[in-house]
Amino acid sequence: MTTLGVSIDDRALALAQDGRVLSVAPAIVRRVGDAGPRGAPALDILRSRPAEASARHWSEIAAESAATQASLPIALAELRERLREACAADGAAPGPDSAWIAVSAAFPPRALSGVLGVARAVPLPVRGFVDAAVASVAPLGLARSAVVLEVGLFHVAATAVECGPTVRRRRSIVSRGGGLLDIYQSWLDVVSAAMVLRTRFDPLHDAAVEQRLFSELPALAAEAEASGVATVTLAGPGGEPHAVEIARDQLAAAAAPRYRELERCLHELRRAGAPVAVVVPAALLQLAGLRERFETLADCELVVVPDGWASAVASLLPEPAEGADAPVRLLRRLAALEVAPAGDAPRRERLAARDGGAVDPTHILHGGRAIALGARAITVGRDGNGAGINVSVGAAGVSRRHCTFLRGDDGVVLIDHSRHGTWVNDERVAGRALLHAGDQVRIGEPGIELALIAVGAESAQASAD
Repeated sequence: MTTLGVSIDDRALALAQDGRVLSVAPAIVRRVGDAGPRGAPALDILRSRPAEASARHWSEIAAESAATQASLPIALAELRERLREACAADGAAPGPDSAWIAVSAAFPPRALSGVLGVARAVPLPVRGFVDAAVASVAPLGLARSAVVLEVGLFHVAATAVECGPTVRRRRSIVSRGGGLLDIYQSWLDVVSAAMVLRTRFDPLHDAAVEQRLFSELPALAAEAEASGVATVTLAGPGGEPHAVEIARDQLAAAAAPRYRELERCLHELRRAGAPVAVVVPAALLQLAGLRERFETLADCELVVVPDGWASAVASLLPEPAEGADAPVRLLRRLAALEVAPAGDAPRRERLAARDGGAVDPTHILHGGRAIALGARAITVGRDGNGAGINVSVGAAGVSRRHCTFLRGDDGVVLIDHSRHGTWVNDERVAGRALLHAGDQVRIGEPGIELALIAVGAESAQASAD
């Protein structure tokens, strides 16, 4: 019996069979079939002949937009073409006995009826859907909670997953309106501006040259990430060469808005200061400047999985116990898998481990004052009870007794009392959080900032009052 796994991820739509990845490619395909079969890869014409290519069909199906009906035939043509090519290249069976579909966080459950209709028209014997984040984590054997990151063509997202004998999706955050193609556009603008300044040649004023530059962007970003700088050489319409060097920091700065949005999703899901496993596809770490943003996650683990990993895991799932006629369900929990997909194994590394332990804070900085953290608790709110930090009565989102700083046996702890929430380093506190020197605490909306600092040689132990 052969089982096909399909990962509906428009950045890297993947097919796998019995644990082996057959193909991975962006969901950018031909809209019309004049110059090639409909649904065939069209990355090479997206910028030069955009009317002939489609990149939004899966995102429109996910959003259930007005364009969904027009997008369904394109998605069907893509799946048929991809399955035909993958099976022909790999020698895999063209007609699997069953199929599981791993779906990105961008797809709400109600949008899966359209995906199911497309898959059945291929035809694929779909046995069920599985949350792609849950599938990605199930074989990893993690001992801590995980946050799975994704960057689609038009969105970024993060999914919190609980780990243990059962792997369960807890919550997803999806930010639409940007994504990989938005990052690529910012890089096109950077290269164009640099080339105009140096050579007076604008690569974006010629469709063929712009397409060549667009096609080279992934390799350009990977080179810049690895060595700090990349050289772009383009031939003009007359064949004359134009070259310019682009620094990694230039690309990172241009992509910063999308990176910050991905970080926001991650921080919103991670309990303040909690060590988690951050699971990310390997291809995303080739985006210039993205890797370094994870270094602020002290004592967390970075787990790098190959592209197509979720589809390979889905292809290892068993037949549903109910049989082929059972309703198609979306699985948001799986038993931890003891078997892993074939091919490259995930890579793991520790992020920003605190050498020698964290440094305890000795003071809170607020309003130009340094307030010592001693044996006595310090309350922050609209009523500091005479032993804390009083905030203006008109401050939005600040409770009368909002939070308390307390020194205990383990160090300085922040205890949240409010309904509105308290954030440490942009991560919401769930009950309490252990604090370290350098942490930033925010209360209220738009926010009152409190900085934690360590003063003096004996910074790990504050003096008593």
